[in-house]
Amino acid sequence: MDNTMMPAENKHKKITTTIIILVVIGLLIFIAYSIQKNRKSNQPPVNTETGQSADGFPTVFYSYVGTIQKVDNGMITIMAPAEKNYLTADTVINVKTDGETAFVGQDKNFDINKIEPGQSGEFYKTTTIGFGDLKEGQEVTVIDYENVRGKTEFTAKRIEVNTIGK
Repeated sequence: MDNTMMPAENKHKKITTTIIILVVIGLLIFIAYSIQKNRKSNQPPVNTETGQSADGFPTVFYSYVGTIQKVDNGMITIMAPAEKNYLTADTVINVKTDGETAFVGQDKNFDINKIEPGQSGEFYKTTTIGFGDLKEGQEVTVIDYENVRGKTEFTAKRIEVNTIGK
């Protein structure tokens, strides 16, 4: 018997091969689409709480840096300059204190050239102070545990007096 293919059998094999190739391509497209769709649905939602607002500043921050203008009856008033804070203009902030407010003095008067290689530890001294130690003209960082963006009055959880030199 002759093993050469007849034209009808050859046409049938070409059609079968074409169908198989099209099915495989269709399966690959379906799998790729499913994977892409699954990736998009599994992405965590964008957290607008930590994003940026229209002015380019973070929507959440917890502190202001400023100079004490007034100390009065459990409350201080500071001038928070825009260039040191997430503010569009210099702003007066009224900071209340309560029994939970921690007061800390930080003496940052140190010579970096005296630090030995491999030395670690505190490079500035931190001391606990009280409300009575706050004076007009001191630079302070006022901190809350809640978002202070847009607030011009809040109760601080921590007030750090920054002493750069004496």
